[in-house]
Amino acid sequence: MDLRQLEAEPTAEEREAIDARLGDDPARDGTHFAAGFGRSRRHLLLPALQAAQARVGFISEGAFGYVCKRLEVPPADAHGVATFYALLSLEPRPPRVLHVCDDIACRCRGANELIADLERTTGDENGAAWLRSPCLGLCDQAPAAFLTVAGQSPAERLFGPVTAEQARAALAGDTLPEMRRQRLPQAGGPSLRLLKRVGVVDPGSLDDYLAHGGYLALRRAFELGAEGVIREVLDSKLTGRGGAAFPTGRKWEAVARQPARPRYLICNADESEPGTFKDRVLMEADPFAIVESMTICAYATGCEQGFVYVRGEYPLAVERLQGAIDAARARGLLGGDLMGRGVRFDVEIRKGAGAYICGEETAIFNSIEGFRGEPRNKPPFPVESGLFGKPTVVNNVETLVNVLGIVLEGG
Repeated sequence: MDLRQLEAEPTAEEREAIDARLGDDPARDGTHFAAGFGRSRRHLLLPALQAAQARVGFISEGAFGYVCKRLEVPPADAHGVATFYALLSLEPRPPRVLHVCDDIACRCRGANELIADLERTTGDENGAAWLRSPCLGLCDQAPAAFLTVAGQSPAERLFGPVTAEQARAALAGDTLPEMRRQRLPQAGGPSLRLLKRVGVVDPGSLDDYLAHGGYLALRRAFELGAEGVIREVLDSKLTGRGGAAFPTGRKWEAVARQPARPRYLICNADESEPGTFKDRVLMEADPFAIVESMTICAYATGCEQGFVYVRGEYPLAVERLQGAIDAARARGLLGGDLMGRGVRFDVEIRKGAGAYICGEETAIFNSIEGFRGEPRNKPPFPVESGLFGKPTVVNNVETLVNVLGIVLEGG
């Protein structure tokens, strides 16, 4: 792509997809952009590029230039972002692309044979109809594959165990592969804590979640007060389950003490470590628990806006979380007046695009803000200057879900 010449225009369908994500073009009525209007929304760069690719299968020069114009991002700068993510392509691709996992768990369950069959029957991966992929987080159903289908109604499907016949059919067919999820063997067992609702509660029903103890922890949090919640988390000695094992209560306490506003909360759901899929299970099977635990954290730390940064290969998790967010907002459990308590908090989902490094907390900041998802130097630390330069809490999915039991039962 010649970055000096962006004269190509987007197609009507590309323009429609980008405008749907960014809102109406203020220049379409013949007026000029308000100074800085686009730049103030640079955080929408990655979602806009994802929307363009979802419509036609790749980011064409015309679509790329239109996104740059809408957001007032220099093309060379945006090119650095677009080429950073493995799931984005500036080169033409077919509408259906199959990403086949060849990481350790899938290799043990036949991924090499699956890939060899694809090479024999469809050609090597340079043809872009299928690509090798690092761990897709479906290790319990290996070998796994991730199918993306571009079009007017784009679709994505993470599925497994995949046979050679299913892989060929996914590339050639007009339908999506069947998505099977194995039932938790010990579902409903008395020893379960974080997984106690998995396989028991309908993940799409807020009423079912409420019937199984949902939002009792948030009510208890309001009774304890913000400082009381932090005290319980401190007493519990809960540490971060994303790998760093930093004391969660200390992190919350540090953000709550910051004078700066606004404050942000990020649920790090960019689970990409090979062989790891615990967060995916929680997001797919108990999404309301994540929304409730984020709300408790936000209340305790004074955050008014939250983001769930979900890896791009988890489409069902995104669907379930968005459904939970919408349902909670409709019942007054998110928004401007939580449970009539005058507390404001809302949540937005941001999808990753295939960058392992974005599991690092400061890399998430850059990704959400519309830059390459590269880690930042510390200090300053996120509790002081994180997302958009404001105090930010970052916890992973498992860490947050632990908070529900701590608040209900005490630290």
